[in-house]
Amino acid sequence: VQVTALPCRQGCSSLWMPRSFLTSARLLAIVLQVLSVVALGQASSGAYTTSTSNAPANPFTAPPLWKWAATCHANAASSCPPAELSQEEATQVFPGGNTSCIFGAPYSLTFYPGDSDKLVIYFAGGGACWQSPSGVGEIHCLQEIGPAAPDEGIFNRSDIHNPLRSYTIVHLNYCSGDAHAGSRREMWIVDGKQKEAMSNGYANVKASLQWVKQSLGSHFASLVIAGSSSGSLAVMLWARTLLKMFSYDRGSVLLDSYAGSFPPGSIAPIMKSWGMCETLESLVDITTAASCRAGQVNHLDMLRGAIADYGKVPFVSVQSKEDDIQVMFYNLVAASYGLTGGQTGPGLYRATNLIFEGNQAVSYGNYGVFYVDGSQHMLLTMANFYQASVRGSVRGGHLLHRWVGGVAADGELPLPLFACEGQLLSSARRLRGEKIENSTAYCDASLSSPSGA
Repeated sequence: VQVTALPCRQGCSSLWMPRSFLTSARLLAIVLQVLSVVALGQASSGAYTTSTSNAPANPFTAPPLWKWAATCHANAASSCPPAELSQEEATQVFPGGNTSCIFGAPYSLTFYPGDSDKLVIYFAGGGACWQSPSGVGEIHCLQEIGPAAPDEGIFNRSDIHNPLRSYTIVHLNYCSGDAHAGSRREMWIVDGKQKEAMSNGYANVKASLQWVKQSLGSHFASLVIAGSSSGSLAVMLWARTLLKMFSYDRGSVLLDSYAGSFPPGSIAPIMKSWGMCETLESLVDITTAASCRAGQVNHLDMLRGAIADYGKVPFVSVQSKEDDIQVMFYNLVAASYGLTGGQTGPGLYRATNLIFEGNQAVSYGNYGVFYVDGSQHMLLTMANFYQASVRGSVRGGHLLHRWVGGVAADGELPLPLFACEGQLLSSARRLRGEKIENSTAYCDASLSSPSGA
């Protein structure tokens, strides 16, 4: 196994955003602007209309339901088979059943036609909504389905560098606020009033997967399971189920821009509030569901179980070192639970290193990490997917799209298995007279020796 840790040269800068940690107020203002662009890479969020106000538009408010080029409603008369759908453009498919967005808007998936034997199941991101201990709804998620995603990143069918350009893509839209895995109706306090919130992600995904099996089949030459932002959390929860549900000659799992860092003691009650412990009975087993209710299992346990159970399937994490959106959500969760001590960019980097060490520890050499220098959130679905490298922008070093390409298209382990910009150091070392906890200009030495190497 090759390991690459490229030394940071003079003038190294972060990718697309400042390296310095942003204050909460400034960060939130930037996030509200950035996520309106980030959401363009998600069919569940789509492109947003531009606000005429000087204040940044809130990306978590429901966008208008723009007219799609094509729509289809699955029902008793028609199951929306691919042969009857457009072969030139994306189609919004309403799978029916017990599907809905968090406040009752209709749910749909997006079908992108491609080779019938190659399938990407992509979990969209779009924030999260949860109930605080005081009963107040923390509304930081998309609440309706928006227009189709633009042709960027892995959705760009015209770029010859896109390793997935010929694949059929089933884009699992996201409007339930529960990482695609909740199953509970509950009254929340929203804007000072009682409002029913439906954490309905599990039913939405289940109905979508039923449509996939009925319409596309259950065996594929190549199966790629991917997700960005909160969709990456969904991949952690759903990967084992999908790898069991479908058969494939080559399989791979891509986790983009959410490593799973949460404030201490917060993820267990959030999972319970979403009704996720109930869904774990179907996703895993009764024992795991009971452990969830006892606060003894979390999203990382689910991911690590899948990594260990499917040792021949490559799992990879794609992560910016100082992802500002992940920092923001960590601090939003902490505030809603009355926890002190926020996270910073370097703090996130330390936390993700530890998470990735844990992922690697259970692997059979089938887990890889690609760190991008900087703070960009979401990489797979953005136009700069083809420029991103370990150094942030194209100045040498490994390019992200090439590293991902072998994993996604060929089901092969990436080379190098660990790609990062900086000197290999342990957490006990100092970097140029600066404590490591205040820096990201290094690479975790523990990740340079995969357990399966």
